[in-house]
Amino acid sequence: MINKTPYFTYSVIFINILIFVVCEFLFDIKSVLSLSLFSIYGYYTGFITYAFVHADFFHLAFNMAMLYGFGIRIEKAVGSLKISFVYGLSILVVGVLSMIFMLLKIYFFGASPYFMLGASGSVCALLGYMCSVSKIYFKECFISVILMSFLPLLVGINIAYDAHIVGFLFGYFLSFIKFFKIKNIIL
Repeated sequence: MINKTPYFTYSVIFINILIFVVCEFLFDIKSVLSLSLFSIYGYYTGFITYAFVHADFFHLAFNMAMLYGFGIRIEKAVGSLKISFVYGLSILVVGVLSMIFMLLKIYFFGASPYFMLGASGSVCALLGYMCSVSKIYFKECFISVILMSFLPLLVGINIAYDAHIVGFLFGYFLSFIKFFKIKNIIL
């Protein structure tokens, strides 16, 4: 029987808020916890911790509102164990693939190294995971992820668009693996 109380979603939101508060008092810790080139030179924890660090209050609030909205629905449908696997795997996969994209941008386009932080890649993975229930929802959600990823760039706000897209697609394809299948969900 699946527990209907979304303990995992509530816990992740609490951890994100707690880390945000700690980072507000210990400014230097944010760069250590973020995903950056340092992450491939010994600070391997950045491949996980980046998903719990946010640039500012609005970044945190937006990501946690999205996690709350989608996370609770998914967790009630599949249970805490499955959502924790989906969310945890997406943090790692999005982190590794985003680092590869960063290295490619640096090598081929001369981009400057940057810090990546925030839960949006994993939240997009949950969105993709949920959208496997309906092809109609897939199209709408994918377009939303594309807009959410690229519109801010048009006004000069740096967004990890690659993390959003990779996260969404990872969550979507993960939902087709037998263990992760969603049997029912109210969208």
